[in-house]
Amino acid sequence: MTSGTDIEALATRVVEGVALALVAARETGHRGMDEKILSLGHKANEMLQERLTGRGREALDDLRRRPDSDDNRADLRKQLGKLLVDDPAFAARLSDVIPESLGIQRGDVVINRVSSALNVGSQISGSFNKIRIE
Repeated sequence: MTSGTDIEALATRVVEGVALALVAARETGHRGMDEKILSLGHKANEMLQERLTGRGREALDDLRRRPDSDDNRADLRKQLGKLLVDDPAFAARLSDVIPESLGIQRGDVVINRVSSALNVGSQISGSFNKIRIE
């Protein structure tokens, strides 16, 4: 894991996995989503909480408040990328937690909500699509 492309791809997988897990934790309609991926996203989140400091920790906290925000995900990707370049051992551990084989990529976390007095719809879309209409 030495090239900038590898680091960028890993940062993307980790951030999207964490965001997906955070969104699923807030949404009641996440049943049916891949529980393994959600579990790995939570594990990666714990690892980041233990390791990130300063600006990186601020970016993680922002993502935890608004995991559906493209800006928050981009900010954490940038901060995480810096850390991964400086700490190849940590990059390798994260790569073991969120391997490329999971197929997580940018844009896997999208929230759409529609509501009115008569109905409520919620959709978490991406690789792990689940729709709930009440």
